[in-house]
Amino acid sequence: MLIQHCEVHEGARWKTIGIEEGLKRRTETMRCHECHGRVVPMKQYSTGAKAHFEHIVAHNGCSTKERTFSGTCTAHPDALK
Repeated sequence: MLIQHCEVHEGARWKTIGIEEGLKRRTETMRCHECHGRVVPMKQYSTGAKAHFEHIVAHNGCSTKERTFSGTCTAHPDALK
């Protein structure tokens, strides 16, 4: 599953945005909508992989990456608040 939404810090709150907006705002601080770990937007690859968000530091407590998910959702160790 590719992450298609994240949260971006706006003022005193976090706002959910999609990948297209994320690509335009790539210099801003973004976090995973589930575990709150830092993510970055990745553009579409020439190999056919779709644009998506990726965790900067992997976290096995986030179900957005099924391949490494431990089965229990937990906050990222370096979660952004």
